[in-house]
Amino acid sequence: MVRLLSCFLLSSVFGCHSARALDDHPVRVVAEALVIDISVNTYEDILDSGGTCSLRESLLAAGGTTGNGCPTPPTASDTARVVLQAGTYAIAIPPAFNEGGQYIAENAGLSGDLDLPPRGVEIVGAGSALTTLSGAGYDRVLHAMGGTPGCAITLRKLRVTGGCAHGGTCEAGAASGGYPARGGALYDNGGCFLDLTDDVVIEENHGGEGGGLAICATAVKPMAQLGAITIRNNVGTSGGGLNAHVPWRCDGCVIENNTALHGGARRCASHLSLPRRTVLLPVTASGAPRAP
Repeated sequence: MVRLLSCFLLSSVFGCHSARALDDHPVRVVAEALVIDISVNTYEDILDSGGTCSLRESLLAAGGTTGNGCPTPPTASDTARVVLQAGTYAIAIPPAFNEGGQYIAENAGLSGDLDLPPRGVEIVGAGSALTTLSGAGYDRVLHAMGGTPGCAITLRKLRVTGGCAHGGTCEAGAASGGYPARGGALYDNGGCFLDLTDDVVIEENHGGEGGGLAICATAVKPMAQLGAITIRNNVGTSGGGLNAHVPWRCDGCVIENNTALHGGARRCASHLSLPRRTVLLPVTASGAPRAP
């Protein structure tokens, strides 16, 4: 199946970094593959070799790691679907710091933020009012890295909150006038197509570029599709709600009450398509509503 999501350049709620011809946009090609369900059976954030399958362990399994109590997709071409129940899945393994107190960007999924596998993954909850992923102030919540051809990161029916990139420095960031890293809820610097179109709420996260979401450019230049998603009450250095560097489409989004220390709640990326169903209610750094 081939899906071409064409977007046009808009400098409105989010600002813009670059402009390229629309015919330079990538095409997403999805090959037939098996979908393997990985059911998470504990709310705890743990790593062990027992019979439990935590959210952290399920994401490792989705990337091919074995021996942690979760089933592993048999081949790299198969898609893992992580299934969550109603409840809160909070990060409890803090990120690592060196002796000087500096944050260590550990990207193997063993501590801090939840690293998503390069082959892609789908995470499905019971509904945004029922299933919550929380950074608990320890770190950003989700980090997508790398990307194999045709991969996709999909979030459905869940809420992402309590993220603070990097390493629980939200109060210090607010006091010093800046946050140290991108994306409080999700930082996507990989090459996977990003799909957030089915009952997703991103709220009350803190980050640098993108208090809620940071979708950054790579050599692959993936696209992002945002649909039935609400992005609200996030705080960033630039782009309180979202900071994107790739073409993306926002169809039926609600983006409201996000703030940024610099530039208000705006920092847009490349090419953005906004159908009429989209609701944009940005907030400036002073808190006053601003028309899109």
